Amino acid sequence: MSNSPPCRVRPDGYFIFRQTTVAQRQAFRDMIENGIPNGHYVLIYTPITTRYDLWEPEMFDVFAALQSDSIIPGRPNRSFIFFGQKGNDLFNKEEVAQFPGELITMNQTLPGVNSFGMERSVQIGPAASWETVYWKQDALENPSTDSTVLKIIGLNSSGIPMSELNLQFSSNDSLLNLNNQISAATHPFLQLKSSHWDELGLTPSQIDRWHVLYEELPEAAIDATNGYYWSVENNTVQEGEIISFAVDIRNIGNKHMDSLLVKYWVQDVNLNKQFIPYPRQDSLRIGQVLRDTISFSTQGMGGLRSFWIEVNPYINGSTVIKDQPEQFHFNNIAQIPFLVNRDIINPILDVTFDGVRILNGDIVSPKTEIVISLKDENPFLIMNTDADTSLFAVYLRDPMGIQKRVHFIDGNGQVNMEWIPASGNSNKFKIIYRGNFSMDGTYQLLVQGQDISGNLSGDLDYRIDFEVINESTISYLMNYPNPFSTSTRFVFTLTGERVPDHMTIQIMTITGKVVREITLTELGPINIGRNITEYAWDGRDEFGDLLANGVYLYHVLTSLDGEKIKHRETGADEFFKKEFGKMYLMR
Repeated sequence: MSNSPPCRVRPDGYFIFRQTTVAQRQAFRDMIENGIPNGHYVLIYTPITTRYDLWEPEMFDVFAALQSDSIIPGRPNRSFIFFGQKGNDLFNKEEVAQFPGELITMNQTLPGVNSFGMERSVQIGPAASWETVYWKQDALENPSTDSTVLKIIGLNSSGIPMSELNLQFSSNDSLLNLNNQISAATHPFLQLKSSHWDELGLTPSQIDRWHVLYEELPEAAIDATNGYYWSVENNTVQEGEIISFAVDIRNIGNKHMDSLLVKYWVQDVNLNKQFIPYPRQDSLRIGQVLRDTISFSTQGMGGLRSFWIEVNPYINGSTVIKDQPEQFHFNNIAQIPFLVNRDIINPILDVTFDGVRILNGDIVSPKTEIVISLKDENPFLIMNTDADTSLFAVYLRDPMGIQKRVHFIDGNGQVNMEWIPASGNSNKFKIIYRGNFSMDGTYQLLVQGQDISGNLSGDLDYRIDFEVINESTISYLMNYPNPFSTSTRFVFTLTGERVPDHMTIQIMTITGKVVREITLTELGPINIGRNITEYAWDGRDEFGDLLANGVYLYHVLTSLDGEKIKHRETGADEFFKKEFGKMYLMR
């Protein structure tokens, strides 16, 4: 039992008091003794058990004053029902449980008469047009002194009374062409009320019937009896994934619907709506079905979401005015919750110079081709439009220390950087920048990149220094490892724009006999900058025979356009004498 406010919006019509609380037992006594006037009826009951063991003597005094003879001290803690009239010692009834958990009930008739009564219908409609109201009543005596007034109340779309028509309620009559007096266009709902009185015989007339005839509105409904299509497995998707949905929309009424408006949207936990474009459809005839497949991308979404469909929606922010009049709306709306796993993985940025990943400070060609690629693991967010170029920023600092941003297209419409869209097989977006570095010195390249979800390619921007030397030079070739037992490769540095068109490594004994010549084609691909050959000499002569252990000399001949390439001085020059190097074969 609590005298706390009711937990529902509608009034409950009763009071609850907790027996285990002293203050609430006092509140109960105060209401019975002071809050209820004499002559009023009072119903008191305990639904589960009665805590007589907690009651003060004053609690029993309350029931004694109501002439209860069963609710007395010493009773076991079992339920009771008491019904009585305050101040009337002759009118009370009570039931008490005889054993724990017993179900007890009570029926009681209240005596009395009244000369006046009222009746009220449920809300009628909505209607396209009101037609006829019929009624019939019967008096209980003849001649009759009964009087009855019928009120026909017109309600707007919100159910608010807007007009009232009063009629003398005869025994059997009707009102034709009701729509001429109450228009369904402005009053789509009706309610009937009747007032009856008989002050002499105290027997007001009894209504046999009242009927309202009207032309009904059309009725569409979301109909999933044939199932629906929802492409999401386990209601969970990766950000960027496409979701598809389809369900039947059926005209289940007896009237054709005009061109049908259907709204689709996705809603987040903060009730923000992202509408999905969908054109107005053709009219929906009686029994006709509309079924379209709606698809949308989850790009930019993340976390819990819900997909919504609303047929013939409310418009202009109204909660009562629909796009076109219709009977009901509860069957026009549906929603499906789903989860979008956010794209939070950083993409991988890769930068190459003429196809090579250089080290900081390496030498590159003045005409080097720089390729910047960004690979994203998410197969649903493909970088394949020119808008995706905005996800990158490329800066270049020249040897004078001046840094400028490199734009894809400059102010004169000149293309500075090309881009290659990513594909679904490999979500790798590429940028190609063909350098033209005419100034010798050290440059710095800075690249910033992110994927469509805004994930950066790393915690730090890609930044690398590289050196440009326009003059064609070549350093002495060093073999590595040295000494060697099974094979050795050749390490050297090239500068300038182009690699040599002729290059031969001559390996000879200490007496000057050439035992092996290695040509440019054998060495494999070489590039401007730091090189380590793919080719590895295995210590065999021109005929494939193993050479003996010992010291061998080697010499390199290079040319470009028929001219010898200039020597580039390095710290390794001390290991060469007259352009000859030494290698040690030890098996």
